[in-house]
Amino acid sequence: PIGFGERGRDLHGIGRRDWPDAEAMVALFDVPGLDAVAATGPRLLVAAAGSNDGWRGADLWIRPAPDAEPVAIGFARPALALGTLATPVAAGSGDLFDMANAAIVELINPSMLLESRDDSAILGGANRAMLGSELIQFGAAELLAPGRWRLSRLLRGRGGTDVAAHARGAPFAIIEDSAIVPIPEALARLAEGGKAGLQWASRRDTDVQDVAIGMVGRALQPLAPVHGLLRADGAGGVVAEWVRRTRADTGWRDGIDVPLGESREAWRIELVPPVSGVGPWETTTANLPIAAPVLEALAAGHSLAIRQIGDFALSPPLLLTLGENP
Repeated sequence: PIGFGERGRDLHGIGRRDWPDAEAMVALFDVPGLDAVAATGPRLLVAAAGSNDGWRGADLWIRPAPDAEPVAIGFARPALALGTLATPVAAGSGDLFDMANAAIVELINPSMLLESRDDSAILGGANRAMLGSELIQFGAAELLAPGRWRLSRLLRGRGGTDVAAHARGAPFAIIEDSAIVPIPEALARLAEGGKAGLQWASRRDTDVQDVAIGMVGRALQPLAPVHGLLRADGAGGVVAEWVRRTRADTGWRDGIDVPLGESREAWRIELVPPVSGVGPWETTTANLPIAAPVLEALAAGHSLAIRQIGDFALSPPLLLTLGENP
């Protein structure tokens, strides 16, 4: 995850009623592409909230480099649901509902509410949230104590994000929220070099927090291919085949191929571990023939790492183990 700001104090949370001083939290998320058109810049979202309803929001700036002048992003209103993971969550499966794991989250404001949704609503996109660097959805939300929720019936690794293990303290936010601040693409591009920072201050407060952003660009990275297999070619060799995925989320349409999401189709295939003089290969179709002499020269245990070459980045690899009977 990008990380989140140190909790600051809002000493001016006094408005229509007398509120106690509020703690504030600001989190920035590098999200995958969520639109029907493939992204051309990073997709960065900022969520902010205080520990009570008297918190008035935060002013935001992006700092392109440590010695650069900050650029104003705008103002963040209190988010509907923002907090941290209270207990670790193990990695799971991104293929089906994850019934083995649950996420216990601690929301910064105990008055924040989450809700359960049925499967049809979840499959329609409801209850999307960022948990660290992973986009998840949850079907069941159970209130354990004020501000503490148990989220279960999870869909993991949405949008091509990694189904990762998460440590206690990982930031959590519902992203279907009008209070979430999307950083304009032109400003988000300033963070691509990995040296940018997010600055924020509670409204009417002079205490500015500075959080390093790190490398971003999840929305620019093609998704790893899937359904890899090795097919015998009838002459002692094999043909590796796979199915591509797309960064452009246009939904499921029967009988219609999904859009490529890149200006061209291209693939890079490498041996793991590498062998001098063998590969890497590049191809413009989702398959690669490997002749018998090449296959026979390889020791057992080699794999093919198959990556899509995108307009801006390489995809994560799909690994296919050679030597298994196709």
